[in-house]
Amino acid sequence: MKYILISLFLMSSIIFASNKTAIYNQKDALRVTSLDNSIIFTGLKNKGLYKSENGQKLEIIPSSKTIMNFYKNNGELNIKTNDGHYLYNGKTLNKVDNNKLIVKQMEKKIFILKNNSWLRISPNTKDMFHTPRQKDNLILFSGLNTGLLIYNINTKVTNFISKGVDASFSADGKKVVFAKVSDNGETYTDSEVFIYDIKTKKIDKVLKKDGKVKRFPHLIGDNLFINIDFNIYKMNLNK
Repeated sequence: MKYILISLFLMSSIIFASNKTAIYNQKDALRVTSLDNSIIFTGLKNKGLYKSENGQKLEIIPSSKTIMNFYKNNGELNIKTNDGHYLYNGKTLNKVDNNKLIVKQMEKKIFILKNNSWLRISPNTKDMFHTPRQKDNLILFSGLNTGLLIYNINTKVTNFISKGVDASFSADGKKVVFAKVSDNGETYTDSEVFIYDIKTKKIDKVLKKDGKVKRFPHLIGDNLFINIDFNIYKMNLNK
C-alpha cells in the first residue's frame, strides 16, 4: 500500500456564514452526522441516537444505550453501541453481526473486507486510527497524530488531507469537510472549518475562529450543518 503525503494548498477563500438557522436548538446534541438529507445526532454523553425533523428530535436508538461510534457505509449508518452493532438506512434499524460490515475499526486500525478477509488500510504505525467512513470507492479515516487520510479502494493509494477532526464526506462525495480545534490544555476553546476538494486537493477555510467551538460539520449541497454550543445549525455557504 502506498502512503503519499500531499502538500496542502494555501487556504484560499473564507466564507463568513453569518446566516445560520437553528435546526435543533435544545442544547442537548453532541455528535452530528448526515444520512441522505437528514441530520442525525447523539444526545449529550453520547446517550441515544436521534434524527432532526422540523426542529423535533425523533428517536432512532433510545438514551438507555451509549453510542460508542458511528460512520456511514454507502447510504447506511453503521452504529456501534454498548450492546452491539446496528445498521440504519434512514427508515429501519437492524442489529447486525460485526463480521458482516464492509469497513471497520479494530484494535486501533482500519480494515476493509476484501475477498472474504480483512485487509488493513491504515498505515503501519503506532498511531490510533478511528472513525472510518465510506463513500463509493473511498474510505475516509482519522489518525490521532497522523491526521485525516483518504484511501482509494481501486488504486490502493492513501492520501493525506490535513490535521483535523470530525471529517465527513459531502453528500455528493466530491468533498470532505472537517474542523480544526484550539484548546487551553483542558477544554476546546475555538475552531475553524475547512472544505477539501477530493479532485483538486484544494483546501478552503469556510468558517474562521470566532470564540465558539464548532464541531462535526456536514455538507449537503451548499448547506453546512454544524454543532455550535450543543445546538445544530444550518448555514448556506453561498450567502
